[in-house]
Amino acid sequence: MNDEYFKKIKVFLDFLQKEKNYSNNTIIAYKTDILEFFSFLKEQKVLFENIDIKIVRKFLDILYKRNTKPSSISRKISSLKSFVKFLINHKFLPQEKNPFLYIRNPKKPKTIPVFLSIDEMFDLLNSPKSENILGIRDRAIFEVLYSTGIRVSELIAIKIEDIDLFAEAIKVKGKGNKERIIPIGNDSLRFVKKYIDLTKKTYFLSDEDFLFRNKKGDHINVRSISRIVNNYMKVLAIKKHISPHKIRHTFASHLINAGCDIRTIQELLGHKNLSTTQIYSHLEIQKLKKDFFSAHPHS
Repeated sequence: MNDEYFKKIKVFLDFLQKEKNYSNNTIIAYKTDILEFFSFLKEQKVLFENIDIKIVRKFLDILYKRNTKPSSISRKISSLKSFVKFLINHKFLPQEKNPFLYIRNPKKPKTIPVFLSIDEMFDLLNSPKSENILGIRDRAIFEVLYSTGIRVSELIAIKIEDIDLFAEAIKVKGKGNKERIIPIGNDSLRFVKKYIDLTKKTYFLSDEDFLFRNKKGDHINVRSISRIVNNYMKVLAIKKHISPHKIRHTFASHLINAGCDIRTIQELLGHKNLSTTQIYSHLEIQKLKKDFFSAHPHS
């Protein structure tokens, strides 16, 4: 890849950050996808300005042969479509040079999200037994994830001032730095308050500081949250692959099963499109069936 396109990629990524307010993780994903395509072009000895629909399909064919997940392929297509559209809009590339116009995303298989049962979730909530700062932190993490359904990236971005103890709500920043207010249960809030009081004394934190800390007292990261969840799941010997994101699935699935409206769940999860939330609709259908068969005289 020549310096000219390297600069254009940088300008594009700056545009995503400053104009679109995309998160760092999203920008890294875009960069990875675009550089992967340029690496493919180098192997094929094709210049970017000479790409056509045939070379794009060849790239996608390689991804399929590698058994790349449909969701990952869709993301790569979206990244490249956005990049090419950006180049065309800024007159870096002529409109007729857009080979992605007729490229469609692969159909995603409709999979049922993995989630914990109510008993399993309560076992996880009760698993931190220690009353030291790390044990209380772990309980607070589990309580917030399950009570609000927020993303782990949103969890680690919570500051002490984002917790409204009187309104029983948490302010979180979602994708694109969009803020939303989410209610949190009183029981969960009790553990959060306990952790806040302890962290302020131990680490001398102010309300402007990030809430969740690692054992050194530094701002915790996503990988550490995943490790905490994995460690407790091993102790509980629950034979499900549960990540922090699966607790988000658990939150939504339990609400659906309890009769919560799917649009309310969409708002709570911070989904831009209802179609994203509708992966949980299979549970709503199952509940309707259960209610029907138990209530209808001729069922």
